[in-house]
This record gives sequence, C-alpha cells and structure tokens, in this order.
Amino acid sequence: MKKWMLKALIQKTISVLPFSFEINYFFQKNITKAVSVNETFFFELILEGNKLLEQLDKENKDLKQLSFLELGTGWHPILPIYFYLCGAKNICTIDLNNHLRKENLLDLFKLFIKQYEANKLSSFVLEERI
Repeated sequence: MKKWMLKALIQKTISVLPFSFEINYFFQKNITKAVSVNETFFFELILEGNKLLEQLDKENKDLKQLSFLELGTGWHPILPIYFYLCGAKNICTIDLNNHLRKENLLDLFKLFIKQYEANKLSSFVLEERI
C-alpha cells in the first residue's frame, strides 16, 4: 500500500472516532511531528513570500495598502505573520479546522525573532512591526 493511501485510511478512521480532533492532534504532534515548525519549511514559505513581495515591488504596489487572504491556515501561520511584519495593511487567514495552538504560535514567534536577529529575513521586514 502506498504511503499516502495508508495516511488517508488512518485519517478517515480517526475522523469517525469520538474525540477525533484530539486523537489527530496527538498523532500529528507525537508521530508525524507536523505540529512542530521546522526551519526548512519556514524558509520555503518565506522564499515564496519573498517572490510575491518582489513582484509587488516591481509593480510599485504599496504593501501598506494591500490586504492578504490565506485559505487553509494549518498549524503554522507563517505567511500571514511574515506579511504583517513586512507591512501589509490587512491579513485574513481562515481554515475549516482551528489547528492553532498557543505553544505552537509562541515557538513560531521565537523562530521569527531568531531569524530576524540573525539577519536571515528579507529587507521587506519593518523593524517597527517586530
């Protein structure tokens, strides 16, 4: 059986159980480790965000006048936070399921601060937004 098929089968099975959300969270946190943000994933999204910001800059779009919508926030709202730090006027992020957890957000904020202090974030980041 292919890996994605097994994963789909497990998730479907969990979805019909009582406390399915809590069970899924347990597996995501302890087995797949999808709940913990890692620097590789973080920078993949930051690079994609930079591509968009560079294109907007080329088109002379003022980020402070733009609004962003993210569909499917997931466990880590990396791009909404990044666009906020870069000066976006409004950001709306939604998901069918609320996967956000206080401890995960704190870890993400710490990662942003660490990368900012190491000068690893782009010049688009506004110091006053940190």
